[in-house]
Amino acid sequence: MFVRCARALSSCLAVCLLGLAIVGASVHPASADPEPAGNIELSGFRPAMDSRGYITVNASQVLGHKELSFGLGSLDWGYKLLNFENGSQTYTVTNIITATLIGAFGLKAGPLELEFGVSAPLRIMNGDRNPDANTMDTDPNNDQAFKIDGQGIGNIGFHFKTRFIKTSRPPHVGVGVIASVYLGIPGDSKKKWLGDEKLVPQVVGILDKEFGRTGRLRMALNGGIRLRPSETFTQSNSEHPSGLP
Repeated sequence: MFVRCARALSSCLAVCLLGLAIVGASVHPASADPEPAGNIELSGFRPAMDSRGYITVNASQVLGHKELSFGLGSLDWGYKLLNFENGSQTYTVTNIITATLIGAFGLKAGPLELEFGVSAPLRIMNGDRNPDANTMDTDPNNDQAFKIDGQGIGNIGFHFKTRFIKTSRPPHVGVGVIASVYLGIPGDSKKKWLGDEKLVPQVVGILDKEFGRTGRLRMALNGGIRLRPSETFTQSNSEHPSGLP
């Protein structure tokens, strides 16, 4: 769901600053110590950055001058995005649910059409590690289930979009580009599979076209590159009799 407005610049900036107030990121060197979960973004789904897009795909069209778009960009669920098996030893990230809040603001500088945006994914996850401990004896009170779970903010993104060719002009083909940078996850979200620990840049090219007299039928193609740093994950549990999983 999106809400758009074209009001005074001060009002729009106030909303943008409110969204930016939740930003907090710190980057620390990766550790090779045993850990219950890692700092890797398993859910690669990202919604369009504004209301001009098509839910999962961005359009080349930018917002109008001083026009604001904000709301819930998407609500998505990933099932068993990570699964390791070694005999009776298993490690599974069962569910990751993400609600991504987005906001974007359009500006015109002469002939240039510019748009600035921010995205903030809110995530919860859960999973399981097997085998559990003390489940075969007669005392159910000492059973140990090695579950994993977490919730927090994922990688907050800042985006810039512009377009070079408009779909409103023949042959009704649009060309644009989006440059993004995703901040490392904040401290409370680390070791929970909620996002990447380090900064991640991304560039996406947009090609779209309108069909028909009124342009009601539209198609868009996105393609780009995302530069993710290498990350290691060492999993074990010192409380388990064998040290694993």
